[in-house]
Parts: sequence; structure tokens; C-alpha cells
Amino acid sequence: KIVELFGILAERGYVYRGLKPIHWCPTDMTALAEAELEYEDDRSPSIYIKFEIKNPKSEILNKFKAQNPKFKTLLEIPWQLIVWTTTPWTLPANVAVAAHPEYEYVFVQVQRPTSKVPETLDIGHRTLDKEVYIVAEGLFDEFSKRLGTTDFHIIDKTKGKYLEGILAKHPFIERDVPVVLDELVTLEQGTGLVHIAPGHGTEDYQVGLKYKLPVLMPVDGKGHFDDSVPDFIKGKHYDEANKLITEKMKAVGSLLKLEFIKHSYPHCWRCKQPVIFRATEQWFIAVDKNEMRQQALKAIGDTKWFPSWGENRIRGMVETRPDWCVSRQRAWGVPIPAFYCAKCKKPQVTGIFNESIRKLVREEGTNGWFAKASAAILPPGTKCPDCGGTEFEKETDIL
Repeated sequence: KIVELFGILAERGYVYRGLKPIHWCPTDMTALAEAELEYEDDRSPSIYIKFEIKNPKSEILNKFKAQNPKFKTLLEIPWQLIVWTTTPWTLPANVAVAAHPEYEYVFVQVQRPTSKVPETLDIGHRTLDKEVYIVAEGLFDEFSKRLGTTDFHIIDKTKGKYLEGILAKHPFIERDVPVVLDELVTLEQGTGLVHIAPGHGTEDYQVGLKYKLPVLMPVDGKGHFDDSVPDFIKGKHYDEANKLITEKMKAVGSLLKLEFIKHSYPHCWRCKQPVIFRATEQWFIAVDKNEMRQQALKAIGDTKWFPSWGENRIRGMVETRPDWCVSRQRAWGVPIPAFYCAKCKKPQVTGIFNESIRKLVREEGTNGWFAKASAAILPPGTKCPDCGGTEFEKETDIL
């Protein structure tokens, strides 16, 4: 029945495979759905980071038409976008900073202690005793309290929409980081400027689609960094990298403040260890296609529930959850009934592929899938509808 229903959904266009950030358990090395998460308090670093604007003299002048001499003088000192995060380990995948188009952002002149920056640094930080910070006006009071200073002077402000397109420097990697706009930005906490890593979050991923941002995923299935990151964190576990990245930013002058907070964080229901957001190729059910979500909610209302509280639990999931991730990286369970063309690598789940799998499982159970080769399951002469290939590989994930 499970294989049959998957096939029905596939034939109706509800099933797709895509690269999306999902909850991933690096301990069990598998994807997890929202329903498999348990939330527990966790201690995390809370950091304020400086993203230095690359050319404030031209960028800010062009955006704000500021012509007074005092303002022009201020353009000679560093201008910093101030970003807050509790996941320093996601910064290697950062490709943008998001502002809310309608929030007011203040330009704050600040006096800072002069510190000698090592000449060996290769990202161009300057040794000056003044800077200008950009933060959301609605979070400015909380921000100044966090920094423990009132030595700030607001020199001007503008709406977030006028920040769009400004380029800043990544805090420790040679990479240009553009300012993008999105209403995901809130005034609940932080600075009103959000670090965007499309490979590490659902909302970030959506922003990335809108602006055609790259999806970087330098973290492997075990939670370790690959060779695409700077040497000081290569091969390190993401939890260990939190400290190393923070120390690096302190050394190069891009770390503004570090403290630690306790907050609710998702854990794996099975191993009880923290999970991460990680972009991987997974199988999904498109719950908003052809009003599936609305149909499911109606069906929930038409059903009598024992015990009655189960209705609210399921309704809450169906009402708010994103597309349903149905694949797991396990060696046991009901197989995902899909084939990959050996030539073009595209997955096939409909037509003769769907029919062959259903026939097999009806006659032999799911063991037939694991015991038989693709050529023994598919009829002779089966061709890939995309490229005409005749050799296929079975999906190894389970439902």
C-alpha cells in the first residue's frame, strides 16, 4: 500500500527530488522530518559580526545623495553592516546579508579602541579609531545595551530598500557579500540584518532562489567541513568550528561581541543529539500543489480522532509545515521506488517504472527490491524517457 500510494502521488506530480536544506542528523547521518524533532535547551554562542562595506564612498553616496561635507568625511572611515547569529559555523556558507525593505536603518558613528591589526592579514582591514555601524532603528537600543556602551552618535537613517545591492566583505573569506531584501527579517532580536546561507536554512534558501544566490554546502553527512573552506576549519566538526571561526574573526577584527545564550534547539528524536540544517538531495511531497494541504486539512476535520488531542497535533503539522521530506538514509525500511538512469542520472518514478515496482512488491514484497537488480525488475528494452539510456540504478534511500 505504501509503494502503491507513492506511485499514485508520483503519477499526479506531487513527488519531486530536489536540493533543499532539511534537518539532518550528523550522528545518525540521515534526513529528518519536522515531526521527528525534539526541542531542548542548548548553549550556543551569540555573536555580533561586522561585514565591512567595500566602497562606502561611492555606494552610500549613490544610495542616499548625501552631499554635506561632514557626511563625506565619515565616508573615509569603515562602514560596517552589523549582523547577529547563534551559528558561527554556518558563516563559511554565507553569500548575502538580508535587510527588510520597509524597516528604518540607522547609521551610527562609534568610537572604538585603536588596535594594531597584523600586516599579514589578507582581507584589507584597516586600523582606525572610528567606524560607522548600520543596524535597524527598532533594535538599536537593545544593540547598544548588548555592547554595553552609549558612545554612539546617529548621523542619518534610511529605509532598508535603499541598502539593496551594496557589497560588503565576508568577515573572514575573500568573498563579496551583497545586501538583499526580504520580509523574513524581523525586529524580535539581533540587528535587523540577517546572515544568509541558502544551504543552511529554509528561509535562506527561498531568498537565494529569488536572488539566484549560490547554495554552498561545505559540511558533510557526519558534520565535518570539506576542502572548500579555509584551512583553519578543514576537516573540523561544525561544533568545534564554532570556536575556531569566532577566534578567527576576533583576530581579523570582524567580531564585535561574543556571549553565550541558552535557547530551544532541535534534536534528533532517535539519538537525542543536536541536528543541523543542511542542503542535500532528498525526496519531497509537494503539499501545496493542487491544494493538497487544503484537502488534507478537510480530511482531518472529517475524521474522528482517538484520543481527541491527536487531531490538533496532526492539524498543526499540516497547516504550517513546508514540503514533506519523505526520504531517509537508512539500510532498512520500505524502499523509495525510484530508478536513476545510468547515463543522464535523472530519477524515474512514473509510467513503466512505477508499474514494474508495484508488480514486484505485490508479488514478492519489498525484499524483491533489495534482492533483484534493476534489469531483472524492469521489462526488457526499457528506455529512459529523457535521454534514451537503457541502464538503470535503484534508489538506495527508504521512505
